[in-house]
Amino acid sequence: MNTNNIGGVIQADFLFTDEISLFSVINHSAVISLHRPNTWRNLPITYMGVSPDVEADDTQAGTLYKQTLTIRLKRTGLTDSELHILRTINVRGCVVRCKNANGNIRLYGSKEYPLLGTVIEKTGTKASDLSGIEATFSGKGAYPPLPVTEL
Repeated sequence: MNTNNIGGVIQADFLFTDEISLFSVINHSAVISLHRPNTWRNLPITYMGVSPDVEADDTQAGTLYKQTLTIRLKRTGLTDSELHILRTINVRGCVVRCKNANGNIRLYGSKEYPLLGTVIEKTGTKASDLSGIEATFSGKGAYPPLPVTEL
């Protein structure tokens, strides 16, 4: 089963799992509340710069979903401080919220099954190539990307 039908992502942001005060799944939708004063951190994506992928693995214990997001970011859209914070996704764990052109919002990862990742600087090999930051988020969990409601 492949559920990566969120194509055309126009906005993406993330939140570290230690900034979440409540996370629940109700009727196949994620309900989330943040510890105040935390807010979602914007990911300054490039045009066609988000590649989501979800694979389902049926096991004896149930279905396990492997979620991967590769996101090309504008370097000019991140301050040095924001880039430093983003680089901590490899140890802190996070959830990523993606919105498509139809206004559909999906949440990747969860408080119990956070996404971890890497952040690398990409330099094009020729003048017409795009340079920037590539962030890769991945993890396994009990749910596919879910619609999200924020309290």
